[in-house]
Amino acid sequence: MREVKRSTRPMALAGLTAALLSGLSLLGVAQPGAGLLPKADANNDGSVSRDEFLEARRQLFTVVDADASKSLSEDEFGRAMEGTPMSRFVDRVFRRTDTNKNGSVETTEWDALPTRAFDRLDKDRNGILDAKEIEAAAAARR
Repeated sequence: MREVKRSTRPMALAGLTAALLSGLSLLGVAQPGAGLLPKADANNDGSVSRDEFLEARRQLFTVVDADASKSLSEDEFGRAMEGTPMSRFVDRVFRRTDTNKNGSVETTEWDALPTRAFDRLDKDRNGILDAKEIEAAAAARR
């Protein structure tokens, strides 16, 4: 019987999304219980645009890049996923994200998946995450 190999891309995407939503509290971008929207909404328009989402991810990368090497070790990558349902899959998500297989996740690799993560959260496909979409994503993590 042939073994079916499951793609880890959805897992990596889910992990990075979860890391963003929970990891923003590391930045002070979101406070536990307060939600992502009020703090990641840089222009205070009541929604999170794709650009605001990407900037929040860039900030998270900077915070967890403890040695300022512009790349994340597996330990640093794991810090970004702490407290998320995906934290137990750090090794798999890390390997999937490390596309050049050099043992670290560089900024280009980190930035490669977030637009897909944003698209997954943007249920109405309007390029903006509103409060309803943010709350749905947070509820799915619980």
